[in-house]
Amino acid sequence: MALSTATNSTDSTYQLTGWNPSDTTRGSIDILWSCCITIILCCWVSTFPNAPSSSDKWYHAWVDKFNLACLGCLGPGFLFIIALGQLASARRSVRVCWVPLAVTRSKLRVQLVRGI
Repeated sequence: MALSTATNSTDSTYQLTGWNPSDTTRGSIDILWSCCITIILCCWVSTFPNAPSSSDKWYHAWVDKFNLACLGCLGPGFLFIIALGQLASARRSVRVCWVPLAVTRSKLRVQLVRGI
């Protein structure tokens, strides 16, 4: 435990304590544990992996969620970049595959009339 005497701008002295033991009060390690657990739980709850494919095993969704939570703990910016990449990919897919609604409805109507 490091104790030092310091003065502030009003010339009063106080003691700085670097590390507080957790004997009967809340110590430094207790505060660190609660902060780490809170950050981990927030990253776990806030990540949403993609829907698993039909060929994935039951644990693949959990592994994907764990990997995303670890990335979120390292830096939230990583998850933001992944989300931006998925948004750009979705916009490209819509641009390539987009068919006007009127054409789709008329084709459907023709197929229903023909009995196809």
